[in-house]
Amino acid sequence: MQERLRQDAKHFTGSIQTTYQPLPSLSLSATLGVDAVNQVSSDFAPFGYNVDNFIGFDPQGYKFLDDRTRREITAEFKGTWSRLFGPTLNSRLVAGGQGFIAKLEDAAGSGELFPGPGLEVIGAGSIQTAYERFLETVNAGVFAEEQLGYKDYAFLTVGGRYDRNSAFGKTSAGVFYPKAGLSVVPSALSGWGNSALTSSISTLRLRTAIGQSGLQPGAFDKLTTYSPLAADVGPGLAPNNLGNPDLKPEISTEWEAGTEIGVLHDRAAVDFTYWNRVTRDALYPRQFPVSGGFRNVQLSNIGRIDSHGLEINLTGLPVNRSSFSLKLFANAAYLHEIVTSLGGAPPLKVGGSYPRYRNFVKEGYAPGALFGAKLVQPCSQRPAGATYACLQPGQYPYDLNKDGNFDTDADLLAYFAVPHSLNSVLPILVDENGNGDFLDHYFGKSTPDWAGAFGLKATLFRNFEVNSVFEYKTGNYTITNLTDAFRNSNASIGRNTLRAATVESTILNPASTAQQRVDAAKEWLTLRALSPYDGLNQNENGKFLRWRELSLTWNVPGTWADRRFGLRHLSVNVAVRNLMLWTGYTGIDPELNEYGRGGAGSDLGGIDNNFGDGIDAFGLALPRRVTFSVRFGF
Repeated sequence: MQERLRQDAKHFTGSIQTTYQPLPSLSLSATLGVDAVNQVSSDFAPFGYNVDNFIGFDPQGYKFLDDRTRREITAEFKGTWSRLFGPTLNSRLVAGGQGFIAKLEDAAGSGELFPGPGLEVIGAGSIQTAYERFLETVNAGVFAEEQLGYKDYAFLTVGGRYDRNSAFGKTSAGVFYPKAGLSVVPSALSGWGNSALTSSISTLRLRTAIGQSGLQPGAFDKLTTYSPLAADVGPGLAPNNLGNPDLKPEISTEWEAGTEIGVLHDRAAVDFTYWNRVTRDALYPRQFPVSGGFRNVQLSNIGRIDSHGLEINLTGLPVNRSSFSLKLFANAAYLHEIVTSLGGAPPLKVGGSYPRYRNFVKEGYAPGALFGAKLVQPCSQRPAGATYACLQPGQYPYDLNKDGNFDTDADLLAYFAVPHSLNSVLPILVDENGNGDFLDHYFGKSTPDWAGAFGLKATLFRNFEVNSVFEYKTGNYTITNLTDAFRNSNASIGRNTLRAATVESTILNPASTAQQRVDAAKEWLTLRALSPYDGLNQNENGKFLRWRELSLTWNVPGTWADRRFGLRHLSVNVAVRNLMLWTGYTGIDPELNEYGRGGAGSDLGGIDNNFGDGIDAFGLALPRRVTFSVRFGF
């Protein structure tokens, strides 16, 4: 436990809004907003931290430091014009413009191999590196929306947005995104509630809509770029991004239909929505022939993703008294996504050449599906007609005696008559489709089928409020437990779980029996991971239920606040976040991912950011946080 990981994140959000109404029917408003995150991350190990003389990575210590700032500035101006056309028809026109400026500044450095103990700064390392990056994107657009209402019963909405993004250059044309919607409220009709069927339904709304939206590429994805190259003979340049002058945003077309139903005078309600989305020209980092000198992947418009899902929201107000009220809510969202086309491009692995991230974008599977190695399985599990290798009863996926056959108990007992190094105990993988790729077995997807929340809000004794929220994810939801894969299988920086240490010590121990070593070798089949077994024993169902938040607020009586403090209102709040977690997942945290938790960890685009979920690696669990706050006005 000599290594120290630390991440400090400061987050500021602010906005200013002005409103002016020159006419009763015309309202003008302008908003300026700022969202800034500064995240400083460090990884430090002191001089001589390999106290057991086992760790081989920089045993004289190191420090890595990253200072990342992400700022987003938004500006919006809009006007709303409301009109009446007789007693039955009304109109509301909204038009305006929006602009977004996103900046990412990243400065990092490292110092390795300290000359002695007590040194904790980068400058003390004998090997030093530096890194700097700056990204900026600008997106601006204008929009307009017209809503026509008929007797507060039927509403037709049409609108659109015209956008331009700096990623396409100053001379590029913009993109137009249209939308339309229809909403009907039968419960607003006169006479509603007179029949037995409608008397119990206080509100009924039916709605449908269709529209388009777009996703922009990164700041430099369109351009051919080069990276600096340092060499003993002098500085130079090396090919970096190939560039694509025809790059354009990916377009998603989505339609939805839903209903809102309220009963018991709206004390209970259900909101249901079904949606269907087709994403065309999906941005996909494609590998072009490296013979041209550009080895990095190039973002291209070649993909299509088909998605659909549904959302259900339930609310209820079973008790509503002045001294005590209770409101309950629950919601659930279902998601189904399939990559239907990559335009002939091969599957793309998240993380580039790093073999241990096993998320792929592959035709016929959900984005971010997981693939990896698989041990030879019993013949009873092999599909009819398949001819690939399988295990007969009494056989194991080993050939430790190199006789060309799967080992039996007798073979293992003979082999483990003497101790062996664990690195020589190599299980046998299966190639089910016979393509020579042992790492292409499907293990699930990294997004849950279902996600949602439930909770309550209660008022006690008039002035006390209690809020409680639980969140969950479930269904076909697979997480790559890379953290424990390192701890179980890596001979240099891992092998420090009790199970892995017991297995290794048993196989190495001359005092153990041959049968004990055989049992340990069988246990090793459930622990072996990492190259060349990437994906093996790394995947678990990540379903969980987390008590996300519990808060108590005391709204001080107005007369008491005024008399004691001269305040118009005063409230005191205490809140606890991430109270408890219920999960069968054995890793650090089912909500951990490779980005970290600070909020400034992701770039302004990139394949890893889109499909890198479900990777438990190199991070810390979500902390339990207690917050005290006082709000007042005068």
